[in-house]
Amino acid sequence: MNKRIIILFSIVMGQLCTTDPTILRREYEYYGRDSSRVWINEYIIENTTSEVVYSWVDYNADNKIGNTLAIKRYFYNPHGGISIITLLTDSIIINDYQPIVGATFLTKIPPGDAFTYIIINNKTFDNHIFYLKESALLDIIGSPIINNDALFDKNYIVIPESP
Repeated sequence: MNKRIIILFSIVMGQLCTTDPTILRREYEYYGRDSSRVWINEYIIENTTSEVVYSWVDYNADNKIGNTLAIKRYFYNPHGGISIITLLTDSIIINDYQPIVGATFLTKIPPGDAFTYIIINNKTFDNHIFYLKESALLDIIGSPIINNDALFDKNYIVIPESP
């Protein structure tokens, strides 16, 4: 009897620990001084998993599940002379590093935390936000992330408009 309870408990806990992050979307519409419409979209990624989740924005790719080529391209292609994988995996010193949204921006969401993208004047941003559990990301990029200085360290970002 005790073995069955332990096995059942292990199965339930395993399912709880392997859930995917959830993303919530809220949309607000306002009118500016000149009576023009202003849209504000919030995308809240809640890390409901038991491991770290990473998130980024890629304007040149669609976040369809299994889009490993786009993920590799984002991490390995140079942006401004350096690739984000170099920033993340080398023990280089970063002075006054400013991530570029859509090029070298990456944030880390610990278990139980959330990250919010606040997008102004863009209603079609959904498919440019990527998020993956650490284990899945490391399987794709093949290198551990050792340089946390290259990560965006706030729990939200405001993006005025995407290109």
